[in-house]
Amino acid sequence: MKPDLLDDIQRILVVKMSSIGDVVHSLPLLDALKQRFPSSFIGWVVDRRCKDILENNPLIDRLFIFERERWGGRKKAVTTPFEMAGLMGSIRKHKFQLALDPQGLFRSGFITYFSGARIRMGFSNAREMSTLFYNVKVDVPEEIKLHAVDRYMLMGRKLGIETSRRVFTIETPQHSMERVDSLLAANGIRPYHRLVLVNPWARWESKRWPVEKFALLADMLNCEADTRMIVVGGRSDLEGFITIASLMKTKAVSLVGMTSLTELAYLMKRAEILVTNDSGPMHIAAAMGTPVVAVFGPTDPSLCGPYGEVHEVVKKELPCSCCYQVVCPIEHRCMETISVDEVMGRVKSKLDARDRSS
Repeated sequence: MKPDLLDDIQRILVVKMSSIGDVVHSLPLLDALKQRFPSSFIGWVVDRRCKDILENNPLIDRLFIFERERWGGRKKAVTTPFEMAGLMGSIRKHKFQLALDPQGLFRSGFITYFSGARIRMGFSNAREMSTLFYNVKVDVPEEIKLHAVDRYMLMGRKLGIETSRRVFTIETPQHSMERVDSLLAANGIRPYHRLVLVNPWARWESKRWPVEKFALLADMLNCEADTRMIVVGGRSDLEGFITIASLMKTKAVSLVGMTSLTELAYLMKRAEILVTNDSGPMHIAAAMGTPVVAVFGPTDPSLCGPYGEVHEVVKKELPCSCCYQVVCPIEHRCMETISVDEVMGRVKSKLDARDRSS
């Protein structure tokens, strides 16, 4: 792209609605945009379920909320077009000059096009015919595996931004930090305790390590000296927590459904380590610099694993590895064959390394 086309860029729109992990992966691109265009006004289109990650971010001037959950289904077929028109009108009023679509789906491409921006950027291999909406296309090399974070940064490179800097800005307001501190104190967590968080959930069934193994792991963590284990998750995970708690022999401490995403981010920062499936909380922890031990099955950690050098991935290489099946059609061997001892060994190694460094 010719540099002179970017000389007067002052208003930038990022269209990245979901999911939690993908929004987190886009944060270094946001940082790069602000470095390249320091006086720019930056807007971001995000799904309501992910907006907490971006709220209070000093690099974002305006959030536009995409109501995917409310606009879905036949019952909303009449009202949705009017509300979508209202969203698009709100976006167009800001007269964006540059719109970037890291999402790469039809709806995100549609928003990118109808934003009115003269430069509309997306990936050349984007899905659902969204490439029809772009006038600047970013090629993704097929011969190498790029983590999602680095793939999104290709957009920055297209804009002339050459940097190895990867900054994830997630802000937690003071009142939210105080609330998390109060929750920890109420559950007997003291400053000298090594806090280990456990996230046994994942959106895909095939990504979930068996709950009985998580329960056994949680019991083992509770027996570690000066260590306190807390199960985290969203409101939809409450029923699953009851199952895990019933399988445990020690006390199950839970903050499941009790924290917003920004509060969860601060909780991650307070913790020594997170043990998790491949999920949104995994990416939040990595963004906060918290070491992660992640159990992987059907997905490829080189593309979507915890970003950074301090993390551990436990994965079995099988003929069917990286199948990307939402539900395993056979025996779920990629997750079933990962033992509790394997995962606990990685956790203890991380805890010991943290003890030595401190």
